[in-house]
Amino acid sequence: MAIQQSTYMGHKKNKLRINQQVMLLEKLAELLDQGYPIIDALSIIKVNQRWQAVSDYLAEQLQAGRRFDSILEELHFDQQIVTFIYFALQHGNLTEAIRQSVQFINQQIKLMSQFKQVIRYPLFLLSFFLVMLFCINLYVYPAFMDLYSSHSQPSNLLLIATQIVDMIFFILYYLGIFSLCIVIISLFMIRKLNIKQKVTLIHLLRFPRPIIRKYCSLMFATHFSSLLDANLSFKSCLTLIVEHKKETFINFYCRAILSDLNSGLSFEQSLNKHAFFDRQLNDLFSSKTNQLLIKRDLSTYAMLLSEQIKARTLKVIKCVQPTIFIIIAISVIFIYLSILLPMLQLIQTI
Repeated sequence: MAIQQSTYMGHKKNKLRINQQVMLLEKLAELLDQGYPIIDALSIIKVNQRWQAVSDYLAEQLQAGRRFDSILEELHFDQQIVTFIYFALQHGNLTEAIRQSVQFINQQIKLMSQFKQVIRYPLFLLSFFLVMLFCINLYVYPAFMDLYSSHSQPSNLLLIATQIVDMIFFILYYLGIFSLCIVIISLFMIRKLNIKQKVTLIHLLRFPRPIIRKYCSLMFATHFSSLLDANLSFKSCLTLIVEHKKETFINFYCRAILSDLNSGLSFEQSLNKHAFFDRQLNDLFSSKTNQLLIKRDLSTYAMLLSEQIKARTLKVIKCVQPTIFIIIAISVIFIYLSILLPMLQLIQTI
């Protein structure tokens, strides 16, 4: 078994892309719905040659007694999928967890695909415009400056245009250096930070804080409602989330809430004390005492918040393309006028 495991893990070609992971899990959930045991379902799935190695490995490791989520993590499945499966094993509804994870990942893939489609042409146009701007600044403007200086004083508009173009390249130069530094820090330093240090960093930076709060609220509501579905107490649900070996923001926040509960604070007091999550999520726990009602409201809240995040993301995506087009159009008009108007002034003096 150890030889088989090392052999499989040694072949990177067997690693599935995210879209293949989603398709495999969708088919697995469909077969589980039809009443197939998971081993039989994996045997059917491996008819697809792309999934054969993964399906065989999953079946072997499950028969050896390993947990489904730990095998998926070893196979480099998306961490969000692994987390959904981990919590599903706590309340026994594996099929529903697979569906939720697939739906969540599919939404992300769709939004990313839409963003790429929207941004592809504007980026090409912007790159072409920058090259054109560079050529104008390097060759056209100096030639016009020499021309006007031999007849009269250079046009004020041309001088302003030259300064603006120089400023654009100055900004782009330092913006590029700054972006490169951010990427390097993200790749090397942030990975080495523990979850507490990451939380401290997010609290210092204002921009990502609302995004992280929305995301954490969505994940907490989704996983907490699924655990409540197994008739677990609030404290038991928090304990299971904390025991998840993968350190996440949810894991960190739930550990703090659990510590407050052990100190004698109520669930609502802890949420209000730390303000980890969205205010609407806090209100759900303060306005309801019945566990079944809270479970229902959490499920509804997660669905509405997911739709809200999707709508806002689509709104931002739709604004990107027109914004870039407007910037380019205004810049082209300005460059055109900076060349044409001084020429008209020069013609009038001749």
